[in-house]
Amino acid sequence: MTVDRAKLRRVRIQAIGRRTGPEVRTSDVVLAVVGIALLAGLCLLGLANMVGEAQGVAGSFPVSTRTL
Repeated sequence: MTVDRAKLRRVRIQAIGRRTGPEVRTSDVVLAVVGIALLAGLCLLGLANMVGEAQGVAGSFPVSTRTL
């Protein structure tokens, strides 16, 4: 009994759910949008943290109210 290796490979690929075509599923688009939104939120939180630390450092120095 001989086994066609190409046919066996196609069956295995289909069994594990790999897509061989360029089809895009709605869930893929939703996951991409959610991932980008989460990454953007993380960047904004990091920026807010950096600005807050910079204001804290600037506020800790004594400032003279006298003008020359």
